[in-house]
Amino acid sequence: MPAFHVSLNCGIQGPYFVTYPGAGQFYLALERAIAALSAHEIDYALVGAVADQDNFLVEFDRAHKSSLRDRTIRDAGAFLLLERSSCVAGESPRLELQELQVRYRPHDPWAGASAHQESFLPDTADDAYLGAASLPAFLDKARRSNQSGELTHRIATGDGIEANSRWRTR
Repeated sequence: MPAFHVSLNCGIQGPYFVTYPGAGQFYLALERAIAALSAHEIDYALVGAVADQDNFLVEFDRAHKSSLRDRTIRDAGAFLLLERSSCVAGESPRLELQELQVRYRPHDPWAGASAHQESFLPDTADDAYLGAASLPAFLDKARRSNQSGELTHRIATGDGIEANSRWRTR
């Protein structure tokens, strides 16, 4: 069977990066896209995540991590289209990234499972877990509700990724 790329089906061409579908890994993809934009390797980046929650991995996490046990899980898919400021034609951006930090803290297997921690400011008052799609879904929800000001997302995952981002809406 010949190899194919999803980008061929959508008419999108250029470099791509695919990672494990975790909420922390979304930040790795975001960080990589921003680095490529900053280096002028690309003009636009499509960074997305899909969370299919009906599988044994999600059930395993919920059974073993108290931070996810009581949360509603939902399937979700969300994408961010990123572009350098110099590529924006006439319109001001709806969201502007102000700060991005991604850190890795090696997992200590003897310390027990690390809790998944995630926070949104302003608080979305929705306790549903959207997995890898949580950040782009949060940003879209804020944009659709016409919130202006600052949005902050923080996450610490059981696989050792700690990340935060701060965005300005218009």
